[in-house]
Amino acid sequence: MTKLFQLFKKSWPEIAVFAAAFLFSWWLMWHTFQYKNGEIWLASKVWSDFQAHIPLIRSFSLGDNFPPEYPLFPGEKIRYHFLFYLLVGFLEKFGVRLDWALNLPSVLGFAWFLIMIYLLGKELTKSRGVGILSVILYLFNGSFSFVKYFTDHGWDWNSIANIFKLTNFPSYYPYGPGIVSAFWNWNIFSNQRHLGLAFAMSLTGIYLIWKEGQTWKRELFKTIGLVVILVVLSWLHKAVFLMSTVVYAVLLMTNLRKSVWSFLGLGLGVVLSIPAVLYMSPHAEQVMTVRLGFLSDGTWRGFIWWWFMNMGLVLPGALLGFMFGNKALKKLFLAFTTLFIIGNTIAFSPEIAANHKFFNLFMVGCVILVANLLVLFWRARWWQRAIVIMIFPILVLSGIIDMFPVINEFYYHVVDKNNPAKNWIMANTSKGAVFLNSTFFDNPATLAGRKIYYGWPYFTWSLGYDTDKRLKLIKQIYGGEDVNTVCYLLEKEGIDYLETHSSPGRDEFTINYQLFEDKFFLQYENPITGLKFYDVESSCVSYF
Repeated sequence: MTKLFQLFKKSWPEIAVFAAAFLFSWWLMWHTFQYKNGEIWLASKVWSDFQAHIPLIRSFSLGDNFPPEYPLFPGEKIRYHFLFYLLVGFLEKFGVRLDWALNLPSVLGFAWFLIMIYLLGKELTKSRGVGILSVILYLFNGSFSFVKYFTDHGWDWNSIANIFKLTNFPSYYPYGPGIVSAFWNWNIFSNQRHLGLAFAMSLTGIYLIWKEGQTWKRELFKTIGLVVILVVLSWLHKAVFLMSTVVYAVLLMTNLRKSVWSFLGLGLGVVLSIPAVLYMSPHAEQVMTVRLGFLSDGTWRGFIWWWFMNMGLVLPGALLGFMFGNKALKKLFLAFTTLFIIGNTIAFSPEIAANHKFFNLFMVGCVILVANLLVLFWRARWWQRAIVIMIFPILVLSGIIDMFPVINEFYYHVVDKNNPAKNWIMANTSKGAVFLNSTFFDNPATLAGRKIYYGWPYFTWSLGYDTDKRLKLIKQIYGGEDVNTVCYLLEKEGIDYLETHSSPGRDEFTINYQLFEDKFFLQYENPITGLKFYDVESSCVSYF
């Protein structure tokens, strides 16, 4: 009992940090996604991204998606890292309710990530204070979005009081107002549920590299650990796999004397990850393109101003912290700086905004340096303490403001259990069926785990799929005048069912309703919504 008490007394800060990380992660994930009374409850700020995540999950839990295809663009190999959602799908398939199946690994992954920030900061500086402060600075971003908030609402006490009522982020570039991007607040982790786990594994690899193995057994453990991390990351998150490989290589190059085993782990891990890279790679011409400045206007002035507004005092603080930091911190920052350079020079998909992951991970290195600088100043002279007192609120104010739009969420309710169209599909169609869809969002076919021919084009375009070619085919099918031509295209594209809707929600094409009513066999109709499903095989059997 005495030993247990002594252990607790010695380790209580770690226990407190671990508990806080878990509780915060639990709240964030459950606050933004729930399943109640047969309905999927989606927080407003995760609704759009979950239009891709839920179809992918359900394609594994309720559908037949092996070998994996992207359920929003079937007929081609998947280009999206699917391991996390495969796990969630399997959990639901084996009886775990959807919200538990998704939220539990999300909580564990994000909590692990926060814990690794703490452990890395503590390990590199031998200071628990640096570790704790690093987590705080990461969660409460140091951007200057608070400037836009007070500029829009006024610099007075009423504006401060209204912060507690906020439902929208003051700055949400490029999807909303302001110059500060949408990628610094908690929303990025509640939307991209696999990102926290991927970052956690990446930081664990750095931690393994940094910890000295005193015996060959420990070195072997580190080597195996690096191999496992890289192989899993190659299927879990392609971008984080790339980032981890680069950071690990730079760190090992600065520690050549003690890195033989780790170099072996890095090399073997990369080699064993080649199948995943090849399987999910886009066409050769889409692998990477030069794109300077990320989301800035491309000029030097615009680049400096954009990053100053987006990182606030964190980036200059990190540079100053580099000067005052120990050798370990300097090596870490140099390794993380490669992410900043790559993210600002190369686009790995048609959507440059997808490079935000490079900077989200780069920020870890920055906040550890800033946290160490603040602790050093706090331990020094009185005027340096005064600087910390003045600077710290500026470093966290935007993050404090940004947390209230998450707290004050409202929810979209998607009928799932008692959805008549979804239930008909599950009872009457094969698990691998493909639907030509006239609607995008909350489509009953994707809720049932089936694939739709053309999902929301933002998702598919950003992954490098040829959305323009597929849209032309859709126009030919829905607007077709000749049943033979329409049937030929449906068969050629592997479409099993055709959907029409009285209000399709698309302006890109018109539907020749009369052709399908006269020539196709109606299998399902909802007279209230106007949704209809036609069976392609039975309708076109005489035309094939």
